[in-house]
Amino acid sequence: MMHRIAPALALAAALLAAGNPALAQPTPEPSPAPTATPAGVTLPSADVLKEIINQAVQGFTLNLQQAILNHQNDITGTVTYFRRFDLQVTTSGSTYRQVHLHQGTVINPTGTTLQNGMKVRVRGQSQADGSLNADEIDVLR
Repeated sequence: MMHRIAPALALAAALLAAGNPALAQPTPEPSPAPTATPAGVTLPSADVLKEIINQAVQGFTLNLQQAILNHQNDITGTVTYFRRFDLQVTTSGSTYRQVHLHQGTVINPTGTTLQNGMKVRVRGQSQADGSLNADEIDVLR
């Protein structure tokens, strides 16, 4: 039994003594030396940077919320029904949206009378029942 273990131990000792480079980790590259800030330039403190980042995130969030709100309050489609202060617009094959006009609703181009089949873009205020109170209606060509 000693005859089997001795050659294996001798081989292991020889490999360790030879310093097998495959087992060693390479020497890490030195880190670059820090560079000096140019004269007259001061860097903002961490608190100032955090405040700038927070304001940027808040601005982005508000823009995103406004875009979502505008999408809910802005529809484009074809007029399927119109009578005085009531309008129905189809936005896709089977999706209809009720629109309520008021005395201040602006219809562009000015003087246009809405008719069935006209392509329109309506901007206004969404209501709880899913309808839209129109502030502006643009007739698309």
